[in-house]
Amino acid sequence: MKRVFFGLLVLAIGVMMLLRAMGIESFDWFFNMEWKPYIWPIAVILIGIGTIFHKARHKHCDHMRVKDSSDAMDEKGFMKIEATLSGHKYNLKGEDFSGAKINAFLGGVSLDLRNANFADESEIKIDAFMGGAEIFVPQDIQVKIYSSCICGGVKNDKPATVTDSSKTLHIHAECLFGGVDIKR
Repeated sequence: MKRVFFGLLVLAIGVMMLLRAMGIESFDWFFNMEWKPYIWPIAVILIGIGTIFHKARHKHCDHMRVKDSSDAMDEKGFMKIEATLSGHKYNLKGEDFSGAKINAFLGGVSLDLRNANFADESEIKIDAFMGGAEIFVPQDIQVKIYSSCICGGVKNDKPATVTDSSKTLHIHAECLFGGVDIKR
Protein backbone atom coordinates (compact mmCIF):
# COMPACT_ATOMS: atom_id res chain seq x y z
CA MET A 1 0.00 0.00 0.00
CA LYS A 2 2.76 2.43 0.89
CA ARG A 3 4.55 1.80 -2.39
CA VAL A 4 1.36 2.27 -4.46
CA PHE A 5 0.42 5.45 -2.59
CA PHE A 6 3.94 6.87 -2.92
CA GLY A 7 4.01 6.00 -6.62
CA LEU A 8 0.66 7.67 -7.29
CA LEU A 9 1.72 10.73 -5.28
CA VAL A 10 4.99 11.10 -7.20
CA LEU A 11 3.14 10.57 -10.49
CA ALA A 12 0.58 13.29 -9.65
CA ILE A 13 3.28 15.77 -8.62
CA GLY A 14 5.24 15.06 -11.79
CA VAL A 15 2.19 15.60 -14.01
CA MET A 16 1.40 18.84 -12.19
CA MET A 17 4.98 20.07 -12.62
CA LEU A 18 5.00 19.17 -16.32
CA LEU A 19 1.68 20.89 -17.02
CA ARG A 20 2.81 24.01 -15.16
CA ALA A 21 6.17 24.08 -17.02
CA MET A 22 4.33 23.81 -20.33
CA GLY A 23 2.07 26.70 -19.36
CA ILE A 24 -1.04 24.57 -19.79
CA GLU A 25 -2.32 24.87 -16.24
CA SER A 26 -1.77 27.08 -13.26
CA PHE A 27 -2.12 25.27 -9.95
CA ASP A 28 -2.70 28.26 -7.72
CA TRP A 29 -6.16 26.86 -6.93
CA PHE A 30 -4.49 23.72 -5.59
CA PHE A 31 -2.25 25.56 -3.14
CA ASN A 32 -4.97 28.00 -2.00
CA MET A 33 -7.56 25.27 -1.37
CA GLU A 34 -9.06 24.64 2.06
CA TRP A 35 -8.05 21.03 2.84
CA LYS A 36 -9.96 20.22 6.04
CA PRO A 37 -13.22 18.98 4.44
CA TYR A 38 -11.28 16.68 2.08
CA ILE A 39 -8.95 14.88 4.50
CA TRP A 40 -11.36 12.16 5.72
CA PRO A 41 -12.89 11.30 2.31
CA ILE A 42 -9.38 11.02 0.82
CA ALA A 43 -8.25 8.81 3.72
CA VAL A 44 -11.27 6.49 3.26
CA ILE A 45 -10.63 6.27 -0.50
CA LEU A 46 -6.95 5.43 0.07
CA ILE A 47 -7.85 2.74 2.62
CA GLY A 48 -10.27 1.22 0.09
CA ILE A 49 -7.66 1.21 -2.66
CA GLY A 50 -5.14 -0.31 -0.25
CA THR A 51 -7.59 -3.05 0.67
CA ILE A 52 -8.23 -3.89 -2.98
CA PHE A 53 -4.54 -4.08 -3.89
CA HIS A 54 -3.71 -6.00 -0.71
CA LYS A 55 -6.28 -8.72 -1.46
CA ALA A 56 -5.30 -8.94 -5.14
CA ARG A 57 -1.60 -9.22 -4.33
CA HIS A 58 -2.05 -12.06 -1.87
CA LYS A 59 -4.63 -13.88 -3.92
CA HIS A 60 -3.05 -13.87 -7.37
CA CYS A 61 0.42 -12.41 -7.67
CA ASP A 62 2.36 -14.32 -5.02
CA HIS A 63 1.94 -17.69 -6.71
CA MET A 64 2.92 -18.79 -10.17
CA ARG A 65 0.38 -20.89 -11.97
CA VAL A 66 1.76 -24.34 -12.69
CA LYS A 67 1.01 -25.12 -16.32
CA ASP A 68 1.15 -28.29 -18.33
CA SER A 69 4.10 -28.15 -20.75
CA SER A 70 1.97 -29.58 -23.56
CA ASP A 71 -0.07 -26.33 -23.52
CA ALA A 72 2.96 -24.37 -24.76
CA MET A 73 4.84 -27.03 -26.73
CA ASP A 74 4.47 -28.02 -30.37
CA GLU A 75 5.11 -31.48 -31.82
CA LYS A 76 8.81 -30.73 -32.42
CA GLY A 77 9.47 -29.86 -28.76
CA PHE A 78 9.50 -26.06 -29.21
CA MET A 79 7.76 -23.97 -26.54
CA LYS A 80 6.10 -20.57 -26.88
CA ILE A 81 5.47 -18.95 -23.51
CA GLU A 82 3.73 -15.60 -22.90
CA ALA A 83 3.55 -14.16 -19.38
CA THR A 84 1.81 -10.79 -19.37
CA LEU A 85 0.92 -9.49 -15.91
CA SER A 86 1.09 -13.05 -14.62
CA GLY A 87 3.41 -15.87 -13.68
CA HIS A 88 3.73 -19.29 -15.28
CA LYS A 89 5.68 -22.34 -14.16
CA TYR A 90 6.54 -25.23 -16.47
CA ASN A 91 8.21 -28.48 -15.41
CA LEU A 92 9.30 -30.78 -18.22
CA LYS A 93 9.37 -34.43 -17.23
CA GLY A 94 10.86 -36.51 -20.02
CA GLU A 95 9.51 -34.44 -22.93
CA ASP A 96 11.73 -33.69 -25.93
CA PHE A 97 12.96 -30.09 -25.83
CA SER A 98 14.29 -28.31 -28.92
CA GLY A 99 13.93 -24.69 -27.82
CA ALA A 100 11.67 -21.94 -26.55
CA LYS A 101 10.51 -18.37 -27.12
CA ILE A 102 9.66 -16.62 -23.85
CA ASN A 103 8.01 -13.21 -23.54
CA ALA A 104 7.74 -11.87 -19.99
CA PHE A 105 5.96 -8.51 -19.96
CA LEU A 106 5.36 -7.43 -16.35
CA GLY A 107 5.30 -11.10 -15.47
CA GLY A 108 7.48 -14.08 -14.77
CA VAL A 109 8.27 -17.51 -16.14
CA SER A 110 9.86 -20.47 -14.40
CA LEU A 111 11.00 -23.20 -16.80
CA ASP A 112 12.45 -26.39 -15.31
CA LEU A 113 14.38 -28.33 -17.96
CA ARG A 114 16.33 -30.62 -15.64
CA ASN A 115 14.36 -33.71 -16.68
CA ALA A 116 13.86 -32.82 -20.36
CA ASN A 117 15.37 -34.65 -23.34
CA PHE A 118 17.59 -32.13 -25.13
CA ALA A 119 18.49 -31.99 -28.80
CA ASP A 120 22.21 -31.55 -29.58
CA GLU A 121 21.65 -27.81 -30.17
CA SER A 122 18.79 -26.00 -28.42
CA GLU A 123 17.95 -22.32 -28.26
CA ILE A 124 15.90 -20.18 -25.91
CA LYS A 125 15.00 -16.61 -26.87
CA ILE A 126 13.85 -14.46 -23.96
CA ASP A 127 12.33 -10.97 -24.05
CA ALA A 128 11.89 -9.63 -20.51
CA PHE A 129 10.29 -6.20 -20.12
CA MET A 130 9.83 -5.42 -16.42
CA GLY A 131 9.58 -9.14 -15.89
CA GLY A 132 11.82 -12.12 -15.71
CA ALA A 133 12.57 -15.73 -16.42
CA GLU A 134 14.06 -18.46 -14.29
CA ILE A 135 15.55 -21.37 -16.26
CA PHE A 136 16.65 -24.60 -14.55
CA VAL A 137 19.19 -26.46 -16.70
CA PRO A 138 20.69 -29.94 -16.16
CA GLN A 139 24.32 -30.19 -15.04
CA ASP A 140 25.48 -31.92 -18.22
CA ILE A 141 24.28 -29.25 -20.68
CA GLN A 142 26.69 -26.60 -22.00
CA VAL A 143 25.09 -23.12 -21.72
CA LYS A 144 26.09 -20.19 -23.94
CA ILE A 145 24.55 -16.80 -23.19
CA TYR A 146 24.05 -13.89 -25.55
CA SER A 147 22.42 -10.91 -23.88
CA SER A 148 21.49 -7.30 -24.38
CA CYS A 149 20.23 -5.71 -21.17
CA ILE A 150 19.23 -2.21 -20.10
CA CYS A 151 18.61 -1.81 -16.35
CA GLY A 152 18.44 -5.56 -16.01
CA GLY A 153 20.65 -8.56 -16.43
CA VAL A 154 21.35 -12.25 -16.81
CA LYS A 155 22.65 -14.30 -13.91
CA ASN A 156 24.20 -17.70 -14.62
CA ASP A 157 24.66 -20.10 -11.69
CA LYS A 158 25.88 -22.87 -14.03
CA PRO A 159 29.60 -23.51 -14.54
CA ALA A 160 31.07 -21.63 -17.49
CA THR A 161 32.16 -24.81 -19.26
CA VAL A 162 31.02 -28.39 -19.13
CA THR A 163 33.75 -30.49 -20.72
CA ASP A 164 31.91 -33.79 -21.13
CA SER A 165 28.81 -32.40 -22.83
CA SER A 166 27.83 -32.90 -26.45
CA LYS A 167 24.65 -30.83 -25.99
CA THR A 168 24.54 -27.03 -26.03
CA LEU A 169 21.80 -24.64 -24.97
CA HIS A 170 22.04 -21.16 -26.50
CA ILE A 171 20.21 -18.50 -24.50
CA HIS A 172 19.51 -15.16 -26.21
CA ALA A 173 18.17 -12.67 -23.66
CA GLU A 174 16.95 -9.13 -24.18
CA CYS A 175 16.06 -7.47 -20.90
CA LEU A 176 14.64 -4.02 -20.26
CA PHE A 177 14.13 -3.49 -16.51
CA GLY A 178 13.97 -7.28 -16.21
CA GLY A 179 16.19 -10.26 -15.81
CA VAL A 180 16.99 -13.87 -16.49
CA ASP A 181 18.27 -16.32 -13.89
CA ILE A 182 19.88 -19.58 -15.06
CA LYS A 183 20.10 -22.21 -12.32
CA ARG A 184 21.22 -25.81 -11.88
